Amino acid sequence: MQLAKNQRHAFVQTGVYATFAPIIFTALITMALRLPPQHRLCYVSRNYNTLNMARINTEDLLHAWGAVNLGSPQTRHKNKVWGFLHNLWGMVRYTWRVRKGDIVVLQYPIKKYYKYICRTARRRGALTITLIHDLGCMKRRRITEQEELCRLGMTDYIIATNSVMRDWCLQRGLATAKGALELWDYPSATPLRRQQHDATHDETTTLPIVVYAARIDTRRNAFLTQLEQADLPYQLHYYGREVGTPFGHNNAHIHGHDLLPSDTFIKTVEADYGLVWYGHALDSLQGPWGEYTQLCTPMKISFYLRSGIPVIIHRSAALAPLIEREGVGLAIDDLATLGGTLQRITPQQRQTMLDNVARMQQRIDSGYYLRHAIDTALASLLTAYQPTTH
Repeated sequence: MQLAKNQRHAFVQTGVYATFAPIIFTALITMALRLPPQHRLCYVSRNYNTLNMARINTEDLLHAWGAVNLGSPQTRHKNKVWGFLHNLWGMVRYTWRVRKGDIVVLQYPIKKYYKYICRTARRRGALTITLIHDLGCMKRRRITEQEELCRLGMTDYIIATNSVMRDWCLQRGLATAKGALELWDYPSATPLRRQQHDATHDETTTLPIVVYAARIDTRRNAFLTQLEQADLPYQLHYYGREVGTPFGHNNAHIHGHDLLPSDTFIKTVEADYGLVWYGHALDSLQGPWGEYTQLCTPMKISFYLRSGIPVIIHRSAALAPLIEREGVGLAIDDLATLGGTLQRITPQQRQTMLDNVARMQQRIDSGYYLRHAIDTALASLLTAYQPTTH
């Protein structure tokens, strides 16, 4: 699911921007006051040949806040050779554009160039903030834990995607892991809206609607094949291409849909809950993708919340405490018991959940989480940097 190319900064041009203009303006003024003239907030853009909304949204927010792109302009070409040359030219531009006092926000992992960017920044008297998206040693396991820690040790400040990942880094000796993003922001051109809910509705006679938006394949979400054999006391609507084996054709409560552009989904979907689940088990997060959910922050959570949908997540997932603390969804132990859990939700509890989701919608649409994490990082770095500027 991705924003159309001509909508890269569409959220800046809509009524949504008018609503949050005072917030964004205040953030810009705050940054201007916190950053002395010799310090610039910077980032390094690149070409994206695959979908990565977390990275694109982060760059768009930094750009909207006045950060300086030291690399090449952001592009989204599928040609890998063109993308390689574009990114290489971006490194050339970065080399001669980064200067003393710059604070460069990096989105990790960065193929090929992460060490170079950190070393060049240090030689030039600049500082780096690394925002971790994924840990290769945990997700794809193509790099050892020691190799990953060695790379991350080259930055001046680490923002982990959540407090669980931050603690994981600290326990392994990364003293620069001081920040935690918690949730990915999800700005969209689509106006904020609430999922409709009638508190007087008799929910015992109407099945709740649960949506699951993901790329469907047996490696990531084999648990769906078990749900297909179950007598579901709710309607499951999944959005995504089927890879490998067909799914859901033999269960009247399971409905498949084509993959939708993100803004279309946000604008049109009608659902009671959004499911965040990976692996091959109903009662636990098993397999590489399921286990990694216990450490990472899935973009899907922000996607559902931006759509006005409360979230269902496994209790052992890294974001489960936040979901429960903010009251924006349910943390459960077993998908097999989900139907009973949903039936016990009262109309008043459901309405409170929707109110909490509406509050979170405004935050993730305005860039609240990234802005807070960056402001915290700047305060920490500039306090340490100050003696060297005398």
